[in-house]
Amino acid sequence: AAPLLAQGVAVGEAFLNPVFAAHSPKEFWGQRWNRQVNALLRRACFKPLASVAGPAAAALLTFGVSALFHEYQFALTFQGGGYRLGRVSAFFGAMASLCLAQTACERVPALRALARALPEPVQIGLNICTLAPFGHWFVLIWVEHGFMDTIARMVPTLSCA
Repeated sequence: AAPLLAQGVAVGEAFLNPVFAAHSPKEFWGQRWNRQVNALLRRACFKPLASVAGPAAAALLTFGVSALFHEYQFALTFQGGGYRLGRVSAFFGAMASLCLAQTACERVPALRALARALPEPVQIGLNICTLAPFGHWFVLIWVEHGFMDTIARMVPTLSCA
Protein backbone atom coordinates (compact mmCIF):
# COMPACT_ATOMS: atom_id res chain seq x y z
CA ALA A 1 0.00 0.00 0.00
CA ALA A 2 2.87 2.40 0.77
CA PRO A 3 4.10 2.66 -2.87
CA LEU A 4 0.54 3.34 -4.03
CA LEU A 5 0.01 5.99 -1.37
CA ALA A 6 3.32 7.63 -2.33
CA GLN A 7 1.99 7.92 -5.89
CA GLY A 8 -1.26 9.48 -4.69
CA VAL A 9 -3.41 6.42 -5.35
CA ALA A 10 -6.28 6.01 -2.91
CA VAL A 11 -6.08 2.67 -1.12
CA GLY A 12 -9.16 1.24 0.54
CA GLU A 13 -9.21 -0.84 3.67
CA ALA A 14 -8.82 -4.56 3.01
CA PHE A 15 -11.09 -5.57 5.90
CA LEU A 16 -13.94 -3.59 7.47
CA ASN A 17 -14.13 -5.18 10.94
CA PRO A 18 -15.85 -8.28 9.54
CA VAL A 19 -16.10 -10.23 12.79
CA PHE A 20 -17.58 -7.56 15.03
CA ALA A 21 -19.53 -5.43 12.54
CA ALA A 22 -21.13 -7.86 10.06
CA HIS A 23 -24.81 -8.54 10.66
CA SER A 24 -24.96 -11.63 8.45
CA PRO A 25 -22.82 -14.16 6.57
CA LYS A 26 -23.51 -12.38 3.28
CA GLU A 27 -22.39 -9.03 4.72
CA PHE A 28 -19.30 -10.68 6.23
CA TRP A 29 -18.18 -12.21 2.92
CA GLY A 30 -19.69 -9.73 0.47
CA GLN A 31 -18.82 -6.41 2.06
CA ARG A 32 -16.32 -6.72 4.88
CA TRP A 33 -13.86 -9.62 4.35
CA ASN A 34 -10.87 -9.17 2.01
CA ARG A 35 -12.48 -6.46 -0.06
CA GLN A 36 -9.90 -6.45 -2.86
CA VAL A 37 -10.34 -10.16 -3.55
CA ASN A 38 -14.08 -9.72 -3.16
CA ALA A 39 -14.10 -6.99 -5.83
CA LEU A 40 -12.05 -9.18 -8.17
CA LEU A 41 -14.29 -12.22 -7.69
CA ARG A 42 -17.42 -10.10 -8.04
CA ARG A 43 -16.23 -8.67 -11.39
CA ALA A 44 -14.58 -11.79 -12.81
CA CYS A 45 -16.89 -14.55 -11.52
CA PHE A 46 -20.11 -13.52 -9.83
CA LYS A 47 -21.49 -10.90 -12.24
CA PRO A 48 -20.81 -12.84 -15.45
CA LEU A 49 -22.16 -16.06 -13.92
CA ALA A 50 -25.21 -14.37 -12.36
CA SER A 51 -26.31 -13.08 -15.75
CA VAL A 52 -26.27 -16.65 -17.12
CA ALA A 53 -27.03 -18.94 -14.18
CA GLY A 54 -28.72 -16.65 -11.62
CA PRO A 55 -27.36 -15.22 -8.38
CA ALA A 56 -27.59 -18.40 -6.25
CA ALA A 57 -25.60 -20.51 -8.71
CA ALA A 58 -23.19 -17.61 -9.25
CA ALA A 59 -22.58 -17.32 -5.51
CA LEU A 60 -21.98 -21.06 -5.19
CA LEU A 61 -19.60 -21.09 -8.16
CA THR A 62 -17.76 -17.98 -6.92
CA PHE A 63 -17.16 -19.63 -3.55
CA GLY A 64 -15.95 -22.64 -5.55
CA VAL A 65 -13.44 -20.52 -7.45
CA SER A 66 -12.19 -19.08 -4.16
CA ALA A 67 -11.92 -22.60 -2.74
CA LEU A 68 -9.87 -23.76 -5.74
CA PHE A 69 -7.56 -20.78 -5.40
CA HIS A 70 -7.07 -21.51 -1.69
CA GLU A 71 -6.46 -25.21 -2.38
CA TYR A 72 -3.76 -24.22 -4.86
CA GLN A 73 -2.28 -21.68 -2.42
CA PHE A 74 -2.27 -24.14 0.49
CA ALA A 75 -0.82 -26.97 -1.60
CA LEU A 76 2.09 -24.72 -2.60
CA THR A 77 2.54 -23.08 0.79
CA PHE A 78 2.47 -26.29 2.80
CA GLN A 79 4.40 -28.56 0.43
CA GLY A 80 5.68 -31.59 2.25
CA GLY A 81 3.70 -30.59 5.32
CA GLY A 82 0.91 -33.08 4.88
CA TYR A 83 -1.83 -30.71 3.74
CA ARG A 84 -4.80 -32.82 2.63
CA LEU A 85 -6.57 -31.47 -0.43
CA GLY A 86 -10.20 -30.66 0.17
CA ARG A 87 -9.97 -29.30 3.70
CA VAL A 88 -10.21 -25.67 2.72
CA SER A 89 -12.86 -26.48 0.11
CA ALA A 90 -15.05 -27.89 2.88
CA PHE A 91 -14.77 -24.53 4.66
CA PHE A 92 -15.76 -22.57 1.56
CA GLY A 93 -18.58 -25.00 0.86
CA ALA A 94 -19.93 -24.40 4.36
CA MET A 95 -19.67 -20.62 3.90
CA ALA A 96 -21.49 -20.82 0.56
CA SER A 97 -24.20 -22.93 2.20
CA LEU A 98 -24.66 -20.35 4.98
CA CYS A 99 -24.97 -17.52 2.45
CA LEU A 100 -27.47 -19.48 0.37
CA ALA A 101 -29.45 -20.34 3.52
CA GLN A 102 -29.52 -16.64 4.40
CA THR A 103 -30.87 -15.83 0.93
CA ALA A 104 -33.58 -18.47 1.36
CA CYS A 105 -34.55 -17.03 4.76
CA GLU A 106 -34.66 -13.50 3.31
CA ARG A 107 -37.34 -14.70 0.85
CA VAL A 108 -39.68 -15.50 3.75
CA PRO A 109 -41.28 -12.17 4.73
CA ALA A 110 -41.78 -13.12 8.39
CA LEU A 111 -38.14 -14.20 8.79
CA ARG A 112 -36.88 -11.11 6.98
CA ALA A 113 -38.99 -8.87 9.26
CA LEU A 114 -37.81 -10.73 12.36
CA ALA A 115 -34.15 -10.37 11.37
CA ARG A 116 -34.55 -6.65 10.76
CA ALA A 117 -36.37 -6.17 14.08
CA LEU A 118 -33.54 -7.65 16.13
CA PRO A 119 -31.26 -5.14 17.85
CA GLU A 120 -27.91 -4.67 16.10
CA PRO A 121 -25.82 -6.34 18.85
CA VAL A 122 -28.09 -9.40 18.64
CA GLN A 123 -27.74 -9.55 14.85
CA ILE A 124 -23.95 -9.34 15.11
CA GLY A 125 -23.87 -11.89 17.94
CA LEU A 126 -26.01 -14.34 15.97
CA ASN A 127 -23.73 -13.89 12.96
CA ILE A 128 -20.66 -14.64 15.06
CA CYS A 129 -22.38 -17.73 16.47
CA THR A 130 -23.27 -18.82 12.93
CA LEU A 131 -19.78 -18.41 11.46
CA ALA A 132 -17.59 -19.32 14.44
CA PRO A 133 -18.17 -23.08 14.42
CA PHE A 134 -16.51 -23.23 11.00
CA GLY A 135 -13.55 -20.90 11.56
CA HIS A 136 -11.23 -23.64 12.73
CA TRP A 137 -11.71 -25.46 9.40
CA PHE A 138 -9.67 -22.65 7.83
CA VAL A 139 -7.44 -21.31 10.61
CA LEU A 140 -6.38 -24.70 11.97
CA ILE A 141 -4.67 -25.50 8.66
CA TRP A 142 -2.36 -22.53 9.18
CA VAL A 143 -1.72 -23.45 12.81
CA GLU A 144 -0.99 -27.13 12.07
CA HIS A 145 1.61 -26.19 9.47
CA GLY A 146 3.45 -23.72 11.68
CA PHE A 147 2.45 -20.55 9.84
CA MET A 148 1.32 -18.78 13.01
CA ASP A 149 4.60 -19.70 14.74
CA THR A 150 6.51 -18.20 11.81
CA ILE A 151 4.50 -14.99 12.05
CA ALA A 152 5.04 -14.89 15.81
CA ARG A 153 8.81 -15.08 15.30
CA MET A 154 8.62 -12.10 12.94
CA VAL A 155 6.81 -9.86 15.44
CA PRO A 156 9.08 -7.95 17.80
CA THR A 157 8.56 -8.90 21.42
CA LEU A 158 9.61 -7.33 24.68
CA SER A 159 10.96 -9.68 27.31
CA CYS A 160 11.14 -8.62 30.90
CA ALA A 161 13.59 -10.92 32.60
